[in-house]
Amino acid sequence: IKVGKDGALVAEVLTATGFAALLGRSDEISAIQIENVSLNAAALERLEAWNRPLAANAGTALERITARQVRVVGAGMELPPFDAELSLASDGTVRHIAVRAVDGSLSGALVPSGTGLKIQVQGQIWKAPFGLPLVFENLQVKANAAPGRLQVEQFDALLYGGRVMGSGSLTWDGLWTAQGEAELVSVDLAALFSAYLGDAPITGTLKSRMQLELAGRSLQSLFEAPRLRGEFVVERGALTGVDLSQALRGGSAGSSRGETAFQQLTGSMVLAGHRYEFRNLSLAAGILSASGTLEVAPDRSLSGGAQVEIRSETNPLRGYLAVKGSVTQPLARP
Repeated sequence: IKVGKDGALVAEVLTATGFAALLGRSDEISAIQIENVSLNAAALERLEAWNRPLAANAGTALERITARQVRVVGAGMELPPFDAELSLASDGTVRHIAVRAVDGSLSGALVPSGTGLKIQVQGQIWKAPFGLPLVFENLQVKANAAPGRLQVEQFDALLYGGRVMGSGSLTWDGLWTAQGEAELVSVDLAALFSAYLGDAPITGTLKSRMQLELAGRSLQSLFEAPRLRGEFVVERGALTGVDLSQALRGGSAGSSRGETAFQQLTGSMVLAGHRYEFRNLSLAAGILSASGTLEVAPDRSLSGGAQVEIRSETNPLRGYLAVKGSVTQPLARP
């Protein structure tokens, strides 16, 4: 079947069941199963119109539509395939939609409400098909969808030993835009960096509040120029690429490599144009303390510096260290 001259919906009809259907009366079909369903952006815009009630004297016996291998394609909306089961009312409108990703990573329910949909989604282990390569566990999402807009009321998931909670909105009308806020609690920073960089230049437990802004010509391009800002606290961790104590004592590039264990690292971060800016950095590591700023360029090269102090009765030291090198191979020199 094909709906719309522009192919808004294309599918293969496999079965049509119902007692009357067995007698050849197609007007009494109670269930339909379709496969290889393709929905384009035009179909999404017409969902509200397609879900209008039939005329008062035009009831329907159709109760259920089962769709397998559904894909949303075109206009930057290539998403993983899913299965869906639609329950219909006697006036032909959709009462409830149950969806499940073909790979089993997500499942959920969509309930029409006014001109939109109420959405609930659950997932055990889920990786976003675009954006940051993060893996979420025990995902719970509550949202409301309306033409051109998705409002996420609740996003709650486990992330690398910790938890992430947030809310936000997504709009599309020629340009896709998204904004939201998130709180991270007890997240394993080494695992987070490893997923993003392949290496972990810092370890510890992360707590943070962040605000996110995205814009793009398609859903996939939203993360091409993300803007992120917020504050963070890292506890019981280590800088794995540099020994600030050795560097302060005048070590060469080679002898300053090592590790700086700390009790706490705090600061603020701004991400814009793929450039990270860390400000108000403050590190506490026993008798050693440090404060400064750091920038990470799009090629992951470092620039910045820190005031470092070793409070020792026998050999106290204080001085400025310039930070260069790269994220995975930092250099700190007086």
